[in-house]
Amino acid sequence: SAAGVKAAGGLGLASATPRGLRCSLERRRVAPKVVRRTQVKATESSEEPGESRKVLKNVFYGASAVALPVVAWSEVVTLQTGEGLQGAFLGGLEGVSYLVLLGFVGKSIALKVRTGTGLPAGPYGLIGAMEGLAYLEVVGFVVSQVLHK
Repeated sequence: SAAGVKAAGGLGLASATPRGLRCSLERRRVAPKVVRRTQVKATESSEEPGESRKVLKNVFYGASAVALPVVAWSEVVTLQTGEGLQGAFLGGLEGVSYLVLLGFVGKSIALKVRTGTGLPAGPYGLIGAMEGLAYLEVVGFVVSQVLHK
């Protein structure tokens, strides 16, 4: 009946009673909708997001490899003279190197807390070795500041 269809919410069910509605809905199976997605091919000028991240990670590791000897040199000079590297260029390089070292150690600690492991060993174990040297340099920095005062 038309009243039964209208009472059932326009579903076209014969019974408008709650029990009849429930039974009719349980028996009725609806095929899932198929959603078609079109794939867009990347042009030659665009890079994958993972590729740019990989490049930034390698730049960071390269900057850390440059910063570690500068910080070590700075610590030796600080122990001998009580002052850091002299001159505008060397002083700036020293400051940036300490910031890179802080970022490197911070990344290592964050990864250790999050995953339980440190930085990956890297090719020939170089990143792992840099991580160990970075921790030693942080300890050396603290010791040089304590002994200086």
